[in-house]
Amino acid sequence: MSDTAITKTSEPSTLVSDCSLPSLPEAFFELKIAINSNTTDRKRISNILMRDPVMCARTLQLAKSAYFMSDRDIDTIDDAVQTIGTNALISIAMAVYVLDVFSKVDSELVNMKQFWKQSIRMGIAARTVAKFCPLKQRYSYDHYYIAAMLARIGKLVLYIESPDIAEDIIKQANKAHEPKFIIEERLLGYTHADLSYELLKFWGLSPSIYKSIPYYIYPDKVPDEYKETAYITHAAYYLQFAWFHNNEGHYIDLPSKPNELAYQYLGVETMDLVACSTLIDAEFEFLCKGLNLN
Repeated sequence: MSDTAITKTSEPSTLVSDCSLPSLPEAFFELKIAINSNTTDRKRISNILMRDPVMCARTLQLAKSAYFMSDRDIDTIDDAVQTIGTNALISIAMAVYVLDVFSKVDSELVNMKQFWKQSIRMGIAARTVAKFCPLKQRYSYDHYYIAAMLARIGKLVLYIESPDIAEDIIKQANKAHEPKFIIEERLLGYTHADLSYELLKFWGLSPSIYKSIPYYIYPDKVPDEYKETAYITHAAYYLQFAWFHNNEGHYIDLPSKPNELAYQYLGVETMDLVACSTLIDAEFEFLCKGLNLN
């Protein structure tokens, strides 16, 4: 799609449907179903991984990392699955596959390594928030990881399909010192979160994930059915943003009122989550190293 075709009245669904991005591989969904099944044994999961050379190599590499501190030799994918654990494999698989899909984004517009580090950090933060908040979650921790990791992915759709507009958004935000999502709404009539919603829907992810994404910036507007995921994703966004700006309090892309509501809804104090940064740091360094993002 050309930049001239995109106007304030353009629909995000049209931009995504016309996008040149491939779908997520069937292996991801097969792996997710296998892991979520109570009857699936480790051998079946290993067989799925062995059909995908990239995922197989990454799993072995990560299993051998110092993060797991295994005292046993890891020579096969079955050994790797046993060491990592099936729950972590969903997060790893999503990161591997999505990085591959967006491997050709123009690096002049965005530092892709930094973008993915922020996205992975946000996913890990969401999982940490879910573990520590007293609110009883209806989904697995990896559900929140995936929602948060992919919440900002609509930005990449803009970078690929509308690089001129994406560049203009960045320039206007920097000049006016306004959040980029405000500029997006002004120029397009929607935000990157709306594009994320359309892309995750197009990819066939669960509605419980993608229907919460448009509200992660303003979670106070989310329908009750998706409130929990939206608020956890928003809290993760706060933690990721604080980390990205070295905890200097520069929150230009974070509306303050929804942030306060997020913590009120989740029943946690901001400092309680900041204190979890050591746990987030350890997993973050592990995944970044395994995905060659250091």
